[in-house]
Amino acid sequence: MTITLRPFERGDFDRLISWIATPEALSEWAGGFFAGPLDDARLARYLEGADDPEARRRIFTAMADDRAIGHIELSHIWPHLSGRLSRALIGDARERGKDLGAAMVRSLATLAFADYAFDRIDLGVSDRN
Repeated sequence: MTITLRPFERGDFDRLISWIATPEALSEWAGGFFAGPLDDARLARYLEGADDPEARRRIFTAMADDRAIGHIELSHIWPHLSGRLSRALIGDARERGKDLGAAMVRSLATLAFADYAFDRIDLGVSDRN
């Protein structure tokens, strides 16, 4: 399946909050990045500046067949050097286990190497996840 990425925006907040409904899910998705429950104010701060061409973070909603299926971030952006794949999530548990996560990562890697000419992308993963 082809996954396309579009910029994460305020209209996506409620969906992401519904996907990350428990403290455990928040910890698995974001580690210690967010303190306290996910809410509009925290997501607004997370989104600030992410659309700036010089941003060190780009945040995306993953789309499959015109429906939002996930969330993924490219962080620690150093153009022509490297970046990090962060905060990846297939939101609906019924959609997990269908290789959508791998397709989402491939889409982000393609975008990152094309837009930033990276030498590499790393992956920040918790040993609990």
